[in-house]
Amino acid sequence: MIAGNIEQRRQAAVDAELLVSQLVVEIDRRFQVRQVGKDIQQYRACTQGQVDKLLHESIAKLQQDDVSPEDIITELSRRLTQTLTHAPSKLMRKAAREGDSELLDFVVSGLQDAHRGH
Repeated sequence: MIAGNIEQRRQAAVDAELLVSQLVVEIDRRFQVRQVGKDIQQYRACTQGQVDKLLHESIAKLQQDDVSPEDIITELSRRLTQTLTHAPSKLMRKAAREGDSELLDFVVSGLQDAHRGH
């Protein structure tokens, strides 16, 4: 009877340890989700600042008489493309340089999904 009681206590301790480990993992995941949300907001704000700058520059050029609107729109499109693709391109080059095929595949797959409208 005592041996059975000791075994039950051991099993309860193992179960409790497993439960605590699961809770720690869940808390860590929630923290990471919150943190990435802040990181995304910061990235979007930075990108929006860059876009606003390009837009204001284009508007100023439109107010000049010597530049065609088509040229300004073409230049704005090119510069926006460069701005918006810079960070993912840099990350893909870094992953390739470091031989991190898992990260590279993840980024490429994410970009492909984004272009499909997902």
